[in-house]
Amino acid sequence: MHLLDVAMDLYGRHIQVVLRKKIRNEQRFASLDELKAQIARDELTAREFFGLTKPA
Repeated sequence: MHLLDVAMDLYGRHIQVVLRKKIRNEQRFASLDELKAQIARDELTAREFFGLTKPA
């Protein structure tokens, strides 16, 4: 799970998470570059769903 645009230290804290949308099933990647590319696509999907813009 990723928290987009969160700049606070949450280490050791209890948080409640509400899942709003499943982006994709778990999958394996042949390389680190493929994983990075998929994470970027997942971020775009999440931003579109929540109506967020990418920070500058």
